[in-house]
Amino acid sequence: MIETILQVKSPVVIDLQEMEGRSYLEIFVGRFPSLKFEVTPENVMENGVAELIGSTDVVKILKSINSKRYLVPLIVKVLMIY
Repeated sequence: MIETILQVKSPVVIDLQEMEGRSYLEIFVGRFPSLKFEVTPENVMENGVAELIGSTDVVKILKSINSKRYLVPLIVKVLMIY
């Protein structure tokens, strides 16, 4: 799904949440069900999340941040650059 988002350059809404001590990144695009990933180095790299977040072709809207974990500030920093 992330490959498709990158190909069509569809805007996405991103929600960062912490539940039960774990951080999650939820990506909403159009009317499709959302994509939800636990924020770990492996998940961010393997699922294409890093490529999506780093893409300057895809508009990203940050819905909310409810997490203090170490990777979340890095993701927010990358989002703010673009």
